[in-house]
Amino acid sequence: MRKLFFLSILLLPLFSFAQKLEENKVDEFTGASVKRTSWEVLYNNKKTSMAHFRISRINDFYYFDIKIMVNPPNMVFSISEEAKMMFILEDKTVYELISAQYVISSSGGGAINIRGASAQGATVSYVNNMDENFSELKTNRVTKVRIYTNDGYTEGDITAKDAQTVMNAIKLVE
Repeated sequence: MRKLFFLSILLLPLFSFAQKLEENKVDEFTGASVKRTSWEVLYNNKKTSMAHFRISRINDFYYFDIKIMVNPPNMVFSISEEAKMMFILEDKTVYELISAQYVISSSGGGAINIRGASAQGATVSYVNNMDENFSELKTNRVTKVRIYTNDGYTEGDITAKDAQTVMNAIKLVE
C-alpha cells in the first residue's frame, strides 16, 4: 500500500501538466523556426461564448491564436482584420491584441476535436506590435477577455488555472 502511495506521488506531475509544445520544427522550405503549443481553454461562458487558445512563434513573431464559438451555435459571425481582443490583467491594466486577418465563421471552425463540430466558429490569430513577445501576459495574470466581432463583442472571465496556462504557454515557445 505504501509503495502504491509513493508511486502515485511520483507520477502525479506527469499527469498534471497536459499542455505541451505540439510543434517545434524548422520549415524545410522557408527555414523558419516554428513553435506552437497545444490548444487549451481560454474561457467558457456557456451562455455567450467559449474560446480555446494556443501560442505560436514563427521566428521572432508571436501569435495568440484562438478558436471561438458564440451562442446561439448557428449564428454566423466575422472578425475584422485589426479587430481588438482585450484582456484585463490582475493589476487592472488593459492589454490589447490586434487580429492579424479577417475571418468569417464556419461550421466547426472553432471546434476542438468533436466538441462544437457542427456549431459556427472561427479560428483567428492576434498580435501585439508594441509587446512583440507578450511579455506582459507572461508576468501578469489575465482575469477577463473581450473579443470584438463585427456584430459587437463577447467576453468571458478567465479562471486562475486558465490564466496560469496562458502564462505557461508563452514560456513554452520562448
